[in-house]
Amino acid sequence: MKRKIALLILCAPLLLAGCKTAAPTQPLAPGYANATDQQLGEILAASRVFYTSIQSQSAAGTMTLTATEKQAFNTFGVALNAAESVYLTYHLNPTAANLTAAQTAVNGIQTQQAALPLPTVTK
Repeated sequence: MKRKIALLILCAPLLLAGCKTAAPTQPLAPGYANATDQQLGEILAASRVFYTSIQSQSAAGTMTLTATEKQAFNTFGVALNAAESVYLTYHLNPTAANLTAAQTAVNGIQTQQAALPLPTVTK
């Protein structure tokens, strides 16, 4: 009997602590094959929004791009188009080789976007 009480006393903290459960994973958005597919797609979508915003603001005259900035943004736009094409290949056929190519392309876009000069906002 004393053993059972001692065992209960020793195990009580474990019983009170309970089991830790893993954080629930977020469900995939419709149309994505897996979490990596979704992450790559979302990064490219955000980059496209960024690029389109700069284009629109420049065309509206609310942002002034120097010749150097225009060249950098044009180069970024071409690279973004290419990265989207590579990603689409992975999205439609998620093989290891296509994943490597898509990740490389998306990493390149992120690096290039981070290095873009900040244009002047005009009023």
